[in-house]
Amino acid sequence: ATSASSADPGLQLALGDVTAMPGDLVAEPANNDIEFEVDRNFLCEALLAKEQELLAAKRSTMRTTAGSSKGMGGTRMMKDLPPITAAFYKCDFGHIVLGQYGKKVISIFNCYHDSISFSVNRKMLSAAGFAVIPDKVKKLPYGKSIKMEVTCFRSKGSDECKQQLDWVIPLKGGPSYQVQLVSEFVRPDLELSSEHVDFGHVLVGQVKRITIKLKNVKAVPVDWEYKAPRNKFGKPLAPWEIAYTLSPSSGKLQSGETAWVTISFTPNAAKVFSQKLALRIVDNPNKKMLSLHGFGDALRVEVRPSSRYQLGPVLPGNDACVQEFFLYNPTEYPIMVYSVDFDKKYIEEEEMLKCY
Repeated sequence: ATSASSADPGLQLALGDVTAMPGDLVAEPANNDIEFEVDRNFLCEALLAKEQELLAAKRSTMRTTAGSSKGMGGTRMMKDLPPITAAFYKCDFGHIVLGQYGKKVISIFNCYHDSISFSVNRKMLSAAGFAVIPDKVKKLPYGKSIKMEVTCFRSKGSDECKQQLDWVIPLKGGPSYQVQLVSEFVRPDLELSSEHVDFGHVLVGQVKRITIKLKNVKAVPVDWEYKAPRNKFGKPLAPWEIAYTLSPSSGKLQSGETAWVTISFTPNAAKVFSQKLALRIVDNPNKKMLSLHGFGDALRVEVRPSSRYQLGPVLPGNDACVQEFFLYNPTEYPIMVYSVDFDKKYIEEEEMLKCY
């Protein structure tokens, strides 16, 4: 079995920075030498096991050859062993965003004393979402290596899933090598602490702020952005025309990270303001909607019982001509009322502004 293993073509694969190539023996063997020796021992054990299975199933054919008078014993013909997998490897692409490509470069080293050749089943790889370049290797010399690029892809509109394929590399005249290709495709998304925010009643001209939390619950980074509304000509609205604003309006979150976003409500009229803000997420066709509701209140005063009063004829110096009225505050906020015609402080301030 040992002679059979040394006669079979062999290769070593390197995934990423880990290579598997034979080298000279030293006091402390390198990782390459250790991996090569492990693969060689595994192949020897596998060949012995296959041979024992064949002997147990059927006796080997014996052929007697002519010999001298002293006699030459018959020799047993070794039967060709079935294909065997010499080593197993794993190529993990990790988490990949839907619509993007994952790429790994593997290095294949020929550790056999003669050149080796093999080809790749492109249809099988393509059906599982993988591709390999180049797809054929012809007469790779002993002691030489070749780099192969393995890619995986899944369209942006597809569902999240984990792709896995056992890729077998069959050597011509030698054993096979199996590489397990694994990739997990995910769609970036955000988790909001609240998707509905109610600001209640806010005075016109004043600002109320509420803070919410954004969290990246996916295994890939998330880039998000909010674009303020524009007018029908595509130009930004004036600040006094925008009731709701976000700060910050964009950001990037790594997996598991959180960010605090402040929503400001500034009503510009006494009415109800209901609006849905869309958070755009890169590589995600679905927007994260934030529903906002608020009511703008204005300060006002009512004159009761009437806003018109007639005093009638009055003699000079008569202090008995008096008409009483009341000021009523119908709002929930305290107000200050003054007369622009009789308030002395107001008149003084207006004079000062005129001079300035």
